[in-house]
Amino acid sequence: MDRFLSADPDVVRKISENGGYEYIIVGSGFGGGILADELADRGKRVLLIERGNVQFTTHVVNTARPSFTRGKDDSPEGNETIYNTLKGWVQLADGSEPYIGGPLYCLGGRSVVWGLWIPPASANTLNAHFPQKVAQDLQDSYLKKAFHLVTNDSQDPDAPYPTNAVPEAFINTAKLQVTQAVQSYNASPVVLGPTATQFQAQVYRFPQGAYSTVERLLNRVYARDPCLTILMNAEVLEVDHQLPTGKDTRSVPALTVRLAGSDTTMKISANGAQVILAAGTLCTAQIALTSNLQLYNPLVGKGLTDHAIYATRFAMERPSGDPSAPLLLQTMININDTTALLTVTINNNFFLAGSSNVPIRQYLGTKRARSGKPHLIEMKNGEAEFKDHAERFDTLAVLIEYGAPLEDTNSVVNSGAPHPVIRLRREHTHHDENSLINMQILATRIRNATLGELMKAIAAELAPPPELLGCGIFAHETGTMRMGSTSATSVVDENLKVHGFSNLHVCDMSVFPYSVEANPAITLAGLSLRLADHLAPTN
Repeated sequence: MDRFLSADPDVVRKISENGGYEYIIVGSGFGGGILADELADRGKRVLLIERGNVQFTTHVVNTARPSFTRGKDDSPEGNETIYNTLKGWVQLADGSEPYIGGPLYCLGGRSVVWGLWIPPASANTLNAHFPQKVAQDLQDSYLKKAFHLVTNDSQDPDAPYPTNAVPEAFINTAKLQVTQAVQSYNASPVVLGPTATQFQAQVYRFPQGAYSTVERLLNRVYARDPCLTILMNAEVLEVDHQLPTGKDTRSVPALTVRLAGSDTTMKISANGAQVILAAGTLCTAQIALTSNLQLYNPLVGKGLTDHAIYATRFAMERPSGDPSAPLLLQTMININDTTALLTVTINNNFFLAGSSNVPIRQYLGTKRARSGKPHLIEMKNGEAEFKDHAERFDTLAVLIEYGAPLEDTNSVVNSGAPHPVIRLRREHTHHDENSLINMQILATRIRNATLGELMKAIAAELAPPPELLGCGIFAHETGTMRMGSTSATSVVDENLKVHGFSNLHVCDMSVFPYSVEANPAITLAGLSLRLADHLAPTN
């Protein structure tokens, strides 16, 4: 299959020497994959270089996928097992906290195993931390364009799925319950959490299912699209750079590439092409450091940051024995003197709610209780009851996602190792006693509001406290090639071009100047679409 899907390295090298490519993109995830597809769609000649190959993905419609009983099996995915098996190794430098993430070297990158949840960064965060023009463009158009892209135009952004698939009365009741629980937190309206999915399609058409960049890229390969060449199993080690005579900006004349299973390297000539690094926050920085770009900007590779995410889960036996419909709700709240994104999932097995890293900490039962009122079940008894009768329980997860400024003491280390080496320690964790109590009280209010009158019997019992999830758990690391207006404060400008270079750009989460209080995928997708319009305007 690789012979059919991937290009011949020697032929690619010759084409590059002859100026056959207008754009060379390194990495095929949310940044590079979307950008490559957009540019090819505009008739531009694109070379996409991917370190891995095509991996089996759970993000397709008619395939087997792992499922986890805690979140039922109503999710279109559930692939922690796949990710944990395939993820690349990351080594920690002295002073780091434990790290459980890692890059995925395959076509599509992390987009083939992500959790599908696409809350946009808040307007306040974009306006406060991103360049003004970038923040405005995202809010005016690109976040909406990205939403339509990843849902295959199948959803209304103002009424996302499962509108019209779950009874409206149930959705409204659940929204009201969460609204009541967060009314003292200066919360934004409680809304359905958007997901990058297409569940329905035209007659005799398969729905897209869960979004990844792979589908559009492979469609072009299958069609032998002359505008897109994909070179797989090719690791970019460095970009060459030079200062042409009479010029005040540097340029990239070539890239050094090592093929999988080989100790030799080859040169891919840029020959006037625009080069875009989109290998991810860790690997893009590793390429930049190996290329000695830090000689021109000391911020290269620095600022590595992952935001704090807390979660707790509990299971509630329904008096009727009939569990609720799956639902994903979200709202922005003020807690612990800052803004955070609050997510409440009911019977949903998306990455955040079905996570094996967030086990059920409390069981509420109705059996053997007078009038069917809830009562706390001892953990070992609850686990046994849930194992035998999971279909009777609602599982509910509460997740709190904070933002965080970049930490310049954190960095990707230029060690010469074949895998990323990082120094990463989160400084803004909200892990003091008062903050932890505040989050536990919030979780208790949500639990009590969800059961309403039924909860009076144990309303005074606290819900299990939200726990700080491991660093890197959702691949939200940002900041190593941050964007900004000047080279004194950033690595790339508002159009994602590296300061001081004429043909070198970056398009992945490394350009974020702040770790947003939301899953960053849709924001990155918007930035990729914006870069496509900058590089190849359509009008």
